[in-house]
Amino acid sequence: MKFSPTSCSHLKMSPLPTSTSRHLHLQHLRRGFAQIPSLHVSRKLSDIVKLPLLQRESPQKVREVWLSHDKPRIINGVLAAPEWRASAANAKAAPLFVVPVYPDPAVTLHSTKHVDGTATTTQQSSASFTPASAASSTAGYYNLVSEWQDEEIVLTFLDDYQKDARNAVPFMVVNFFTELLSSHNLVLLRADIVNRNLSRKQGALAVKFLREAYARVDRFEWVQKFNLRPREFDYRAFESWCSKIKAEA
Repeated sequence: MKFSPTSCSHLKMSPLPTSTSRHLHLQHLRRGFAQIPSLHVSRKLSDIVKLPLLQRESPQKVREVWLSHDKPRIINGVLAAPEWRASAANAKAAPLFVVPVYPDPAVTLHSTKHVDGTATTTQQSSASFTPASAASSTAGYYNLVSEWQDEEIVLTFLDDYQKDARNAVPFMVVNFFTELLSSHNLVLLRADIVNRNLSRKQGALAVKFLREAYARVDRFEWVQKFNLRPREFDYRAFESWCSKIKAEA
């Protein structure tokens, strides 16, 4: 596979919905990611594979080839047409959500230096990492904010976003490639982990969480409440649901 990244320094976050949850304290604020020219991800399928060759393969072969090219900081996935259409439609109606990240003993968290020279996270074991956004959580996890932007999902650390969202940087960027949708009824997913504070295991669970949240009718109800009916968003019940998702992984 050939990799030729393009810049994703254009990424911007939309305002979060107001929530009455005493755990999240979400605000309607017009903020965005820092402009970081060195942050790169591939946003065209032709930058990653020889597309004409891939188009000749059967859907099953395309799936096998794509899933066989995972890398330490890259997670690949394949969506069938019905899952993609449901997810894309739901994302237009409710693009924002929170994604839990559970501790991974293999991860050591490092300082994140911002444009103004400040740092929000000191180096420590993730097993003892309890940011403000997770302080009330009995599960011991922290949250990322996700925003679905057309064929791309951007995730950043909720605590950083709340403190200084203009300087908050992405943890992971998920791209959906639709070039084979009409011919193979498939959409290829690629998640680039762009922050060393997120492990591959944690990133894979975040991808699973988002796929199920946007594709399954019963689970999309949480996303709808978060975006459209925040007063109905029960954080304790959400924690319980998150634990079930983790157990199913």
